[in-house]
Amino acid sequence: MEQPIELYQRSLVFKEKTIGPKHPDTIACYALLGHLYFKSRQYNAAVAMFNRVVAYQTGLPGDATTTTNLMTSLGNLAMVLHKLGDDKGALRCVEDAIAVRAGSGSRRAWAEGDMWLGRLEGVLVRGGRKSETGLQ
Repeated sequence: MEQPIELYQRSLVFKEKTIGPKHPDTIACYALLGHLYFKSRQYNAAVAMFNRVVAYQTGLPGDATTTTNLMTSLGNLAMVLHKLGDDKGALRCVEDAIAVRAGSGSRRAWAEGDMWLGRLEGVLVRGGRKSETGLQ
């Protein structure tokens, strides 16, 4: 029986070939793989996946859902970078999330941003270590 990472890797290859790397379903697959890599402590692979997600989401039109998804992805990337000891990189992600939130008129985006910023503040400012469930 195949493991979840292997299944999602095969699914990703298929999606990239059939619907392209910028399709929302492919982006979701990158994010799911990022989570699986994080959970299996393959942090560099998780960073690669979350970087793709952020890169593709950054170019999408900025409705409330897209803005919230981008802030969430930046938060996920920040958490993984923190696990790797790259707190400067994690802080850049937080600053990018703040900029995305500031550019949004969406109440949902502001609420989501507040949630993420609060979680990340606890990790980065106070120097605490986030548990394996730190991703959203």
